[in-house]
Amino acid sequence: MPKKVITVTGEISPDELGIVSMNDYILCDFSNVFEETALQFADNYFKVKWDEKVSLSNVGVLHRNTFLSKDALMQTDVDMLIHELGYYKRAGGKTILDLSTPSISNNPKALKRISEETGVNIIASTGFYDNTSIPTELKGSPKSAFMNYFREEITNGIGRSTIKPGNINIGITELSVDERNALSGAAAVCKEFSIPLVISLEVSKGEFANPIIYLLKEEKVDFSKVIVAGVSLINKPPYSHVIKNPEDYKVDLTQAKTYLDAGLNISISCSNTCGYELLGDYDEGDWALMSAFVLLIDAGYCEQIVTGNACRGKIMLHDFGGEGFARMLYYTLPMLRDAAGVSDYAIRKIFYENPARILAV
Repeated sequence: MPKKVITVTGEISPDELGIVSMNDYILCDFSNVFEETALQFADNYFKVKWDEKVSLSNVGVLHRNTFLSKDALMQTDVDMLIHELGYYKRAGGKTILDLSTPSISNNPKALKRISEETGVNIIASTGFYDNTSIPTELKGSPKSAFMNYFREEITNGIGRSTIKPGNINIGITELSVDERNALSGAAAVCKEFSIPLVISLEVSKGEFANPIIYLLKEEKVDFSKVIVAGVSLINKPPYSHVIKNPEDYKVDLTQAKTYLDAGLNISISCSNTCGYELLGDYDEGDWALMSAFVLLIDAGYCEQIVTGNACRGKIMLHDFGGEGFARMLYYTLPMLRDAAGVSDYAIRKIFYENPARILAV
């Protein structure tokens, strides 16, 4: 039977995908995820209020401390997103894998309208953004309950829509019992339907690599259909340490190679437009991520790498001071090809062929 890709507007051939962003959030709202954090800094010296709209007077602060404004964490205006995806289309992009799960995005019909009006193929995801977004009725449930949930979404559509997901995305923050059962259930259903699986990590969770690989092996899922996003590529000590010991900030491919050598795929996104300065975090720098990217390609892993923009908030969009959905085509691809001299073969694999192989069911 010929392979197909499940998009929000129906099934298409893998040959129709073109250039694919494999890590983006189109319709999404992260305000519930960060509200508690923002309120901890309600009287911070930046004086950006939680209910304050993004503007020229605060966008610089919000690029360094995205969680301070509810508005900065939202991408919910459909007309705005149609406009923003236009930049991606004009840059040569044709398809986006949308990792927005039902807990942070509940409007698959709007996603379909965006695809229809822009001409960009969109693959939607079911799953859970993190441990806190697992529905109450599933908390404490066995793997079988999660399998039934995913089967229902894949067979009948996301939520109450008839729009089917072409991917399952499971966020891992704690590797709690619920997250383990969700991931086990997702892996089993991915094997059953030959649908791709994305595992979205907090980048600090390198210690989860071996338990995750073991769990996936237990489910006998096809590793070539699994992507791990958020893999740590930089040894990034606390800011207070690194300013006195800069030599300790360096590329570290240990975690990435653990996943890759097991046969899994990884996603690397150079987005560089949001930060968490007040939380003691600091920007990795796209130059460092690009170095890791190239080192992995030179080590022979280009057939297991995909990329995207990781757009996940209003301030990352083009018209709000970011580079939006076209970032990977204006920065990542030219830097790999022209600055780093990466081969046409590797470019073709990362931007075209790997996505088509993973997304085809």
